[in-house]
Amino acid sequence: MWMFKLWQFLFYVMLWFIGISTLFGLIDVPIAALTDQFKWCRRNRASMICLLCLSGFLLGLVNFTKMGFNIFYQLEMLAFSTCANYLVGMEIIVMIVYGPRNFYRDIYGALARGVNCFGRWISPYGLLIRLSQVLLAPFIVFYAAVTFHMLL
Repeated sequence: MWMFKLWQFLFYVMLWFIGISTLFGLIDVPIAALTDQFKWCRRNRASMICLLCLSGFLLGLVNFTKMGFNIFYQLEMLAFSTCANYLVGMEIIVMIVYGPRNFYRDIYGALARGVNCFGRWISPYGLLIRLSQVLLAPFIVFYAAVTFHMLL
């Protein structure tokens, strides 16, 4: 490959930026929730961010032990897939019980603006998203649940 050292460097720089952007996303959500809920977290926002990063680092050190890969594999196979199935199942229950019309009315109220022609198809309350949540997601969850239980 032409100039492989440059491409190697750019690849690792890309991985670094992907990791940092993921870290910002993973840290910002709980920090925003804590600072909105508790006043003492607003005053100590920097220390809360450091504490959350430190706890994530210490929990990640388990992966460097001799059983680290085994623990990671068990979490990946059992906990994460089951949690994802339950979350999608809860989304479907919300769509059935609360109703898609009420759900999308709430999203429209939260955004407080109309959409253009492109947004009628792709936006959070567009036609493609509605069809995928109401029709496609239940079939995919049913298929995933059946195949997951057949594997067990």
